[in-house]
Amino acid sequence: MQAKNLWQITRGERLKYAGATLAMVGTNAFFFSAPVVGGAAIDVVDQGLDAGHGAVRAIAHLFGAPTTASYLLVAAALVLLLTAVGGVFLYGRGRLAALASEAVAQRLREALYRRLHDVTARYYDGADTGDLVQRCSSDVETVRVFLATDVIEIGRAIMLVVCVVPVLFLIHAPLAWLSLVLMPFLIIGAYIFFSRVKAVFQITDEAEAAMTATLQENLTGIRVVRAFARQQ
Repeated sequence: MQAKNLWQITRGERLKYAGATLAMVGTNAFFFSAPVVGGAAIDVVDQGLDAGHGAVRAIAHLFGAPTTASYLLVAAALVLLLTAVGGVFLYGRGRLAALASEAVAQRLREALYRRLHDVTARYYDGADTGDLVQRCSSDVETVRVFLATDVIEIGRAIMLVVCVVPVLFLIHAPLAWLSLVLMPFLIIGAYIFFSRVKAVFQITDEAEAAMTATLQENLTGIRVVRAFARQQ
């Protein structure tokens, strides 16, 4: 499916995808804030209160003179809170993406239904039955899964790079560079893999259509034979 057609079929559901994208940003922000708080807590145990995060120290100060124990308690509660809020955003992202993809899939099925009813009977004389069934069943399901998970995961991967890379460099720049050394090789490997899988998927799709056509014709023939056998 071309990008232009993909953009057209999402008409009316783009606001939900925008909400899912914002929820994904919130998910990453809260989920990646929790390890930062936890890392600061480890620094407090190792180096003292001065190595802790200022905001956490300020919260601990509300309960009295901040100590290592109070700082760790506040940090633990904050980690749980950040994780819980991130989970809420994660649920919202999944729900909005699911609602949008199901609506798009329903619209596709209805469009295919109307199209198959509008064509002439002569069209079915030369059309491949298995291909028609394939288009109306597994192909629509593939589009639905792509819109429900893959589109969001692509955005999630981009957001991971945007959010994680600055955090890595903030913590330790040399190790951050070492962790990014393999990134070009991963991109090249992914490109080669998906280029080859694309051709294999096309062959598999055509083979499945041929199998569906054969199965449908055989089942139809069996029903006709049984009908004639029960004629009397």
